[in-house]
Amino acid sequence: ARHVEVATDAAVGQLAAGVAHEIGNPLAAILGYVDLLRTEDPRAPLSDDERRDVLGRVRSETQRIHRIIRDLLEYSRPGREEVAAVDPHAALDSAVKLLEPQARFRGVEMRTIPADAPWPQVEAPRGRLEQVFVNLLLNAADAMGGSGRITVSATTNDAGRVVLEVADEGPGVPRHLARKIFDPFFTTKEPGHGTGLGLSISRAIVETCGGTLELVPTPAGERGARFALTLSPRS
Repeated sequence: ARHVEVATDAAVGQLAAGVAHEIGNPLAAILGYVDLLRTEDPRAPLSDDERRDVLGRVRSETQRIHRIIRDLLEYSRPGREEVAAVDPHAALDSAVKLLEPQARFRGVEMRTIPADAPWPQVEAPRGRLEQVFVNLLLNAADAMGGSGRITVSATTNDAGRVVLEVADEGPGVPRHLARKIFDPFFTTKEPGHGTGLGLSISRAIVETCGGTLELVPTPAGERGARFALTLSPRS
């Protein structure tokens, strides 16, 4: 069986700077909370509710660091997956089932084009393709504030390659940010709500399969973002 190795050629300096920034902020917060508990004035002790609140904040910041490290490892360490003929519609269905229980996905309506006709199969690792769909769908749901329609379509281009396009109804990506969205640790989300590695990981996965993942320019006057995932058809 043929395998692909998921890796990235991102500059070490860029990653190091991103790690220092993303982990430095929650670490500083944790140190502040710990100092608060250590230097507590015995004449005015914290209440039980205040202590629970501080410990909850420490736990939240620790979980944030854990997510960053997990995503960084996913982005940077090699992984081996078997390449096979995959039905992208089935991979999409699996991704949607994983996301449906999440609160930020409950107000999302999914639409597929074509809805009934079979989609062309592609050459990709099944689990990795599902991961790419999860990342793209989560980004779309977040962009729409958890409410709106996501459309996923499958077509074949003039070169015979399969194009899977994920489109949302959010505000879209400003043109001045379009070149940055695939950079490691770049995110437009609020601190603590994203590591900025989802699109980087997705592009790395797709490129090791010989495919591409690109942001499609949005025509003037239209809203939303569209990402095109291009893969080889089943051989």
